[in-house]
Amino acid sequence: MVICFHEFLRKSRGIFYSPALIILILALPHLLLGQEILKIYGQVISRDGAMSGVSVVLDKTPYNSLTDNNGFYYFYNIPVGIYSLSCRLNFNHYKLAEDLIVEDGPAIRRDIYLDEGVINIAPIVVTANRYDNKANRQEIAIDLREKPANVSEIIAKIPGLNVLAAGDGGELYVAPNGARPEALEVYVDGRKINSILTGKADLNQIPLGALRRVEYYPTAGAINENGGLAGRLDFISGKRADEEYLSIGASGGSFGRSDYDARYNQSIPGYGNIEIGWEHSKRKNNYKYIDYFGEQQIRRNADYRSDKVYFGYAACVKEMLIKLSGYGYDGSNGIPGKTVTPSLNARSDKFTLSTGGEVGLSVKKVGAINMRYSYQNRKTEYRDSVGITPYLTQYNELENTLELSVSWNKVGNLRPESRFAIASEKLEGKDNLRPAYALGIVKRNILGLGGGIGYSDKLSPLNIECGISGGADKVKKQIYSSYGGRSSLWVEHGFKLGMNLSYGKSYRLPGLAELNWKEDVFVIANPDLRPERSFQGSIGTFAEFPVWGRWRLSAEYRDVRYRDLIYWRRSQGLRYKPVNIARSDCFAASYTVLYRSPGEIASVEFSRVNSVSLNREEGQPYYGKRVIFQPSYVNRIRVSISYELLSAQLEIQDVGERYYLEENTKALAPYTLINLGVDLHFRIDRLTLGLKFKADNITNTSYELLEYQPMPPRTWGFGLAIKI
Repeated sequence: MVICFHEFLRKSRGIFYSPALIILILALPHLLLGQEILKIYGQVISRDGAMSGVSVVLDKTPYNSLTDNNGFYYFYNIPVGIYSLSCRLNFNHYKLAEDLIVEDGPAIRRDIYLDEGVINIAPIVVTANRYDNKANRQEIAIDLREKPANVSEIIAKIPGLNVLAAGDGGELYVAPNGARPEALEVYVDGRKINSILTGKADLNQIPLGALRRVEYYPTAGAINENGGLAGRLDFISGKRADEEYLSIGASGGSFGRSDYDARYNQSIPGYGNIEIGWEHSKRKNNYKYIDYFGEQQIRRNADYRSDKVYFGYAACVKEMLIKLSGYGYDGSNGIPGKTVTPSLNARSDKFTLSTGGEVGLSVKKVGAINMRYSYQNRKTEYRDSVGITPYLTQYNELENTLELSVSWNKVGNLRPESRFAIASEKLEGKDNLRPAYALGIVKRNILGLGGGIGYSDKLSPLNIECGISGGADKVKKQIYSSYGGRSSLWVEHGFKLGMNLSYGKSYRLPGLAELNWKEDVFVIANPDLRPERSFQGSIGTFAEFPVWGRWRLSAEYRDVRYRDLIYWRRSQGLRYKPVNIARSDCFAASYTVLYRSPGEIASVEFSRVNSVSLNREEGQPYYGKRVIFQPSYVNRIRVSISYELLSAQLEIQDVGERYYLEENTKALAPYTLINLGVDLHFRIDRLTLGLKFKADNITNTSYELLEYQPMPPRTWGFGLAIKI
């Protein structure tokens, strides 16, 4: 089935370029439904604001509705009668005391206010709120009300994460402070997308139009999930806008940039919500740069093309929550390599299919039982048939994961959880031109077991939340453990003032490609490569108060100690091999400020992260030196204005120097980027027309993220979007 779907995508690319056919297919279900008459609507609100993704149900009927990004739910075309309204969030049941009488008159509004199970949708907000074991899951949550221009815009909102490689080469990775991209676990709707081959997660493969929310958990081992050396990044899909059922968009810009997308959302009373979409992107990236010898060149073979399709379905049937989601990626890009000797014929083709589903059931006297299954298949091909050394290398990755988790009923103020998971990983590699280099087939089976318990209490005005969790993975005959804990204390009295403490221990197993790496035909693989370990602790404080608007201030200090960190070290000229660094330390302090004016007409977001990542290998020339490519500081500021039809954003990112030799004798220069965006929205009956302008790096700064990898100069683009 997977192979057939793969071939269908490759052979049917022409369909992607027929927008009229796509629009007709997507709009057909809506046309068949006929006129919709609103009967009941309202907003689900907590003490922290509107709540998205909550299932609102008319009891003893098949009708249900999922709240949108503004917390609103809607019921259409329901018969005249008396209804009992309730909602479910993470299997907690909240019911309105009064019944609703639906007649032929105007729509009825009923808002629902919740005291617990809070979801905070404000950007750059550190909170403790995932599931009921909330204090054990510190997060930075970002609500994506509109589709961002690229993944880098999302990462720019999260202190402590840095874009390490550019998307212009077809791949984009994100590294946490003090470690490489492999140390950060990345999930899409609960499915881990880190590659078995590289250990990294290519964020350029994620469809932006499907995303509703992003969550970042910086404390490793403290969220009842095994593994994850330096935290976890969750991308969550779902319905995006009020009553939006169809949208199409197109944009173009400098250096051959073009993007097209189509999205369809529909909530059908009694049958749940469905979402499907398609995205196409293309880049030439033929910009000018100064090469290693100081000569001006034109960037060549850095082109990029991708097609992405995605789907999602969510429904609440009686006491059962059902979710299905997935995406497919088909992309190709040139491999420019170092600009000293660019390869003009090398290509890379990638295909990814990531799907999964989950079923949640509320069981009386037990709690909530959740079962999740995920399947992922990645195919990667590197080729150069006319180079000095021709090659054709192919990799196929296959992953299957089955997970069962139970959130037990509360015992007083305690809420226990447990988790069981089994996973299989398989990597197959072959080289059609150089059989001696064949990677062969490697497999790994993982058995995981974990659990946690949370505590919460409110001693007005003092609030207390804390929790601990832990788990273990069994791989072959070895057991690897992780654990963590977190506590939060805050006072509410017209303002909020509090403190967070956390500690976690976690690990990362070596990637299958790292264990089977071969530098040349005479070098054996690395079966003795040790797992990476991390020990993390943090202390932070925060304050929220209303003064001519809403303010939130926070500061945090984080101490991370890595053991046996895997590093790709130069061994023969420009060749690299994976080795364990016995010890490395990272110390970081972060500060954030968020201000929103009355009516949210204007907002300002600021963050600063100072970090020091040091190599602690005894007896080595790089002892006490900074770990390469780790910035000494990162400052980010974003100013947004939204008034009636106009919205504008100004972003400034200031990044410090980064060493690219372990002896710290050479460093990349600091750089400052300024980006500007302007949006105009017009409403004509049921049609919304959006015009967008985006200019990145408007000061035309020259900079590098990696050694000899020049980044684009000033770029611009225009876009048009239509929503029906």
